[in-house]
Amino acid sequence: MYRFLVLMPFLITSCTSLMSVKNFRNPGSTIEFKCSDIPSEFDTVSLPKNINEDPMIQLNLWEQLSNVSRYHKDIQAQEIDWVNVDPDDIIVRDLGASDDLKKLIYNEDDSIRWYHHPYNSSTKVPYLKSQSDGHILGDFSASRSMFINASNERYSIKMPTSNPHKNMPSYGKDNLKNDSILSIQRSRLVRGVDKLLGKHPKFDVLTEVISVFSKSGENAFSIRDLRPLQNGHYYMPAFSIPFAGREIAKHLGEEFVEIFRKNYAFSLGQAKALLLLRYGLQMKTPNPQNFLIEFDVELRPTGKIIFRDLADSSHVDFIANNIGLADEVAKDREQGFGVIRYIHPKFDVSVGLFEEAGMYREELKLWERAHEEAYIETFRSELGIEESFFDFSELQTFLKSENGQKLLKSYGLIR
Repeated sequence: MYRFLVLMPFLITSCTSLMSVKNFRNPGSTIEFKCSDIPSEFDTVSLPKNINEDPMIQLNLWEQLSNVSRYHKDIQAQEIDWVNVDPDDIIVRDLGASDDLKKLIYNEDDSIRWYHHPYNSSTKVPYLKSQSDGHILGDFSASRSMFINASNERYSIKMPTSNPHKNMPSYGKDNLKNDSILSIQRSRLVRGVDKLLGKHPKFDVLTEVISVFSKSGENAFSIRDLRPLQNGHYYMPAFSIPFAGREIAKHLGEEFVEIFRKNYAFSLGQAKALLLLRYGLQMKTPNPQNFLIEFDVELRPTGKIIFRDLADSSHVDFIANNIGLADEVAKDREQGFGVIRYIHPKFDVSVGLFEEAGMYREELKLWERAHEEAYIETFRSELGIEESFFDFSELQTFLKSENGQKLLKSYGLIR
């Protein structure tokens, strides 16, 4: 059932005297805890006593509960309603969905399922007033995406909604057309590069496997492939570091600031540089929600970072153009998605709310130095640059120079 001591903080503001939470994937399995055991918003506590043997369930729990309390969601499985739609009103972009996943999209009568987010009330989402033709079960994530199963395969579904969080409207979240176009475009690029070069051992990117577009409704939803996470490792969202991180460090006999300096700040700086050198991409708002930290079965970090939400990325033109991705840059410009002309890893965004969650500014400054060092040194080692750089600005000046452009072009040929 369970393997070893869990280090999973539950952060809930109110409850009954005893809570028993069922998990729809493991019938008969429950998690029980008392209100007296539940801490305030920024405390941590090791509950339950054992980590779930399914790393994906553990990811769900971290997503929902190891976060700032205002973003907590119901940890019970939710019904995601679907409406059967005439295939003539639907465009499907499929990057190789499995047979099990296709069963969640295509009906035997050739109609296509359109899924509705449980919290949505926006009329900008098509088929909102149509009667539900059925539902699947899913778990909330920290964002509007929800975790779903196709038999034993794990995915997340991102649906347009007026309310990513209950009773918390969010402007612009009720239309995913451009988001889905861009994410499937980025996914095709990443999959193509990975097929050519093989996966990189230091980082990975979760890609969308299918997007469904409504012609009449000018909207879309997309499904992300989580099967790469089904490898026996544990994955914790980076936003959970201030809440679960200290207990993990204690469990390992390590110092909290140092273990995550190495395995988040440094590893993330390295991964951001590799993302740019490999795919020509830079995250526009690299908040901690978009990164997963990989752990082995003993909850020891491996140093590997997982990116998600490719729709949040843009090409950096002077790098992408020189590593053989000029067509991708031109495509972005033609479609109005915009292209970036500078490098900026934005570490402050990658630790958003960490200070609010109890971390000291001095700790984050230490992490920022490690992040910057890893980013710059990765460029130097990958391109064979002999010069040293004080900061990102100096690195960018070199990369835009004649010598820097030559190194990028050579790297593009051999990478």
